[in-house]
Amino acid sequence: MPANAYEPYEFRHGPKSVCEPGVLVVGILAGDPELLEAHVLEECAALGATTWALGPGEPGAQLGAMARLPLQLLPLQALALALALRRGHDPERPRHLTQVMVLGDV
Repeated sequence: MPANAYEPYEFRHGPKSVCEPGVLVVGILAGDPELLEAHVLEECAALGATTWALGPGEPGAQLGAMARLPLQLLPLQALALALALRRGHDPERPRHLTQVMVLGDV
């Protein structure tokens, strides 16, 4: 499943155009610019997108933004796994990939 990462202002100037029902926008709220990030999520929701905010109020609230990031990645990995399974994909056997890549004569 394709995913892209953007800064809040960058997202407002282009990628926001894809916001509509059926699109999920995840905001990893980092701290000081948290209000701006939350406002961008509100704008996305107003356009019909589903939004999910992972932020300072989550476990690890006493940590800085960078230290909190690994804690915020786990829910995203769980989401990716659930989506893959729901679509009938086997995460242990990705399409078009093998465990060993064999190169021809190099």
